Amino acid sequence: MNSYLSPQIQKLAKKNSELFKTLKLFLLNHENKKQTALDLQIHRSTLDYRLNKLEQEYEINYNAPREYLYVFLSCLLVR
Repeated sequence: MNSYLSPQIQKLAKKNSELFKTLKLFLLNHENKKQTALDLQIHRSTLDYRLNKLEQEYEINYNAPREYLYVFLSCLLVR
């Protein structure tokens, strides 16, 4: 099963559980930044910083529909 999951998501889950949790909640909240920041109990600018870090450091792109689904499913299935 792991061979089908995004390698970036697997790497993220192992190396930075806080960023992984941020991404997973963001996607579960349908990309609603306000709700995600409330759920994580952080400021919205902190959430923006974390989302930028995901794109820059881990090269995680969830903007295209196909990529979104791949990243979202990988987040749900990674252990």
